[in-house]
Amino acid sequence: MCPSPSDCAEATELETAALAKQKDFVIAKREDEIEEIKTQMRRQANEFDDMMTTILEKLSKEVLVATAPKQLLSAGVPIMDELEQVNRDIQTRAVEK
Repeated sequence: MCPSPSDCAEATELETAALAKQKDFVIAKREDEIEEIKTQMRRQANEFDDMMTTILEKLSKEVLVATAPKQLLSAGVPIMDELEQVNRDIQTRAVEK
């Protein structure tokens, strides 16, 4: 029990202010955690993008090398000369990037 109504009102106001401070602290902490998670997700997405780009580049080179001999054989072109040219072209493109 409070000695006077004004004391009770003051105690209630102090409790309310303390609860508001605590609530604001918890909310700020959770917002910080959310931002950290968002940053981590962006970083991981960028890493994944880099990995996929690398894989696609390698696959496109392999597809080019795998299909070139078939095209050359069906065209009746001397294959060794053409394969050496394809190899030089691939190496030149890799150096340019």
